[in-house]
This record gives sequence, C-alpha cells and structure tokens, in this order.
Amino acid sequence: MKNNLKIGLALSGGAMRGLAHIGALEVLEENNIPIHMIAGTSMGSLVGGLYACGMRPSMMRKIAESVTPIEEKKYIDLTIPRMGLIKGKKIEQVIYTLSKGVNIEDTQIPYRAIACCLEDNNIVSFDRGSITTAIRCSIAIPGIFEPVFMKGKTYVDGGVLDRVPIEEVRKMGADYIIDVDVNSRGGKNKTPKTIFDVLFTVFEMMEWQAMEREVSDADADILPKVRHINPASLKQAKECIDLGREAALESIEQIKMDLSMMGYSF
Repeated sequence: MKNNLKIGLALSGGAMRGLAHIGALEVLEENNIPIHMIAGTSMGSLVGGLYACGMRPSMMRKIAESVTPIEEKKYIDLTIPRMGLIKGKKIEQVIYTLSKGVNIEDTQIPYRAIACCLEDNNIVSFDRGSITTAIRCSIAIPGIFEPVFMKGKTYVDGGVLDRVPIEEVRKMGADYIIDVDVNSRGGKNKTPKTIFDVLFTVFEMMEWQAMEREVSDADADILPKVRHINPASLKQAKECIDLGREAALESIEQIKMDLSMMGYSF
C-alpha cells in the first residue's frame, strides 16, 4: 500500500502570508511525508510551483528572508491604474528565473495553478504550458495586479472562487489531502493605512464570505496563525515562515497516524 498511496497538497492564497507554506513544507519534508501532487492558489501557486520544480523549502526561506525593503521595491512596477496598481512584469521575470522557465507538464511533481477567467465566470486549472504564465494568472489579485490577458480571455487571482484548491487535488488522484490555509477566518481587521491595505482587506473579506459556510474536505488541515502578518510586504518573512512550521508541527503527528492507518510505513 505504501507505494500506491498518493498524498496531495493544497496551498491557499494569502499574499505574503502565503510564505507560511514554506514552513509547512519544511516540516513535511523533515518528517518524510512525500508529496505526490500539488495545487495552489495565488501565493500558494507560487510556493507550490517552485516546490514542484524541485526547489527545496530551505532555499525558498533563504530567498524570502534575504530580500531587503529596498530590493523588494525593485520587484514592484507601479503603473497608472487602469486595471491594477502593479503591472506585474518584474514579478513575472522573478518567477521565470526561479522556476527556470519550465512547463507545467515537465515539473518534478504533478502541479496545478488555480486562476479565474472573468469572461467564463469560472475556475481555471492550469495543467500545461508555461508555469510562469500560470502563476502570474493565479496571483493577479484584483485591483492590485493587472489581470493577465491571453487568447481573448482575462485571468485573475484564483482566490476569487477557490482560495484552497482541495477539490482540484482530489481530481488529480490524491488518496490523502493536506491543505495549508493562511487566510483570515472572520473577526476584526486592522485599520488600513494604504491603498494596498484597503484592497487586500476587501479581497480577504470577500474570500471569507465565500468560504464561511464551507467545510474543509481535506484529510488534514494546517492553519498558520498569520493574521497579523502584513500581506503586502516581505518584512515579516521569517516570522511568517516560522508560523507555518509551528502550525505544521501541531498537525504532523495526526498526519503520520492517519497515513500509518492507511498502510504507509515511515
């Protein structure tokens, strides 16, 4: 049974709070939990995509923690607002470099990036083609990033309709699904101080309203407590990643117990 058991990972959106996914991946690796397929939304698509390409969580941590505030600004190409505050070309270049420009069908681990198509009013799961383009579509938070226009269609952040792509991982053939959700679950928000704060908070409120009555269909939930992390900055990268570790450590024994009962031996 061990060789036949397929473990899937669903990673939520959450802007920079999604760096907590890195800490969760560290714990899964340290405990020899194999990941056979990954689907991610927004920041989850970025972290999950790089992992699917073979980048180790330790390297992701190193990169995230090493970016200074000055360097961070270099990746933000502000534009005259027409459909978004950030053009997104610089971020796209970073994604291309880190992923080595591979196509989704060539990743080391089967992978899907979740976005939304405005014309068709539905969820889109990218399962082939440029992983850079797929991730860029998935992270296009409305109002923050310009949408991606491709072949007569307009793509925005997958979190609009599917902030944690659990069902997509199930469709990929997973027997056991672990989800990592870094999003808010209601409650009070901080008073916004910038236009970015306003847009991130509004988007998060919309996600929560859409998800509030849904029950997670995953077999194991990892829920990092990152509400206080600024979703628009890398300044708290280390703390955010560490909180991802902390949440994963709280769930790891139950995950190992579940897998053992399914026939997986460590």
